[in-house]
Amino acid sequence: MSGDGVAELLRRHETGDRVDGGGPVRGIAVTVHPDAEAVANAVGWLDSWQRRLVRYHGRSGTRPDWLPLVPAMVAVKRPSEARGRYRHVTAERWEFVPTRSELAKRSVLRGQSLFDARGQRRIVEEERGFHFRSFGDGRRQVQVKWCPLEPAHSDAEIVEANTDYAGWHAGMTALLERIGGWGLHDHVLAGFTAPATPWEYSP
Repeated sequence: MSGDGVAELLRRHETGDRVDGGGPVRGIAVTVHPDAEAVANAVGWLDSWQRRLVRYHGRSGTRPDWLPLVPAMVAVKRPSEARGRYRHVTAERWEFVPTRSELAKRSVLRGQSLFDARGQRRIVEEERGFHFRSFGDGRRQVQVKWCPLEPAHSDAEIVEANTDYAGWHAGMTALLERIGGWGLHDHVLAGFTAPATPWEYSP
C-alpha cells in the first residue's frame, strides 16, 4: 500500500463516494464529498496520459514500475516449444588444456604433492566430472559449457517504463500542489515522498 497522501486520498470509498461513477438512485442524486470533488477537479487539469496513470495507481495504492538504466544479465531462455533438458540456452566448445605431465610439473614446482591425504592421485580427482578428448601428439581438449547471457530488459522497455514513472511522478507532484493550494475539508495531505528518478540511484 502506498504511503503517499495524494494516492491514499484517491483510493475508492475513502473520500465519501466514487468520483468517476455513480448516479441518481431512485431519483435521489448522489452526494459527493467536497474533498472528492477537489481531487477530481485537480486530476482534470492533468494531461490525459497522466490522468490515466494517477487514477490507476491511486485506486490500487501502487506506483509504476521503473527499471535500472543498466539491466541485469540473465540466461538466454529457450523457446517454449523447443525440446531440451534445460529451460535456457546452453553453448559448448572444445578448448586445449595442459597435459597431465605438465600439470604434475606445475604441482611439484609449487611444492604440492601429487597425492591427496587418502593417497589418491590429485590430478585425476580434480578432473573428475569433465569430458576430455586426446590427440595422437599427447594434447588434450576439455569440453566447456556455459549459458549465454542477455540483458533482462531492452533499451526500449527501460525507456517506456521510466517514461511512465516520470509522467506519473510529475502528475502526482502537480496534483499535490494544486490540491494543497485549494485546501481540503476533512482530509490532510501527508506529502509525496516517491523519488523522482529512482533509476539514478540504482546500483
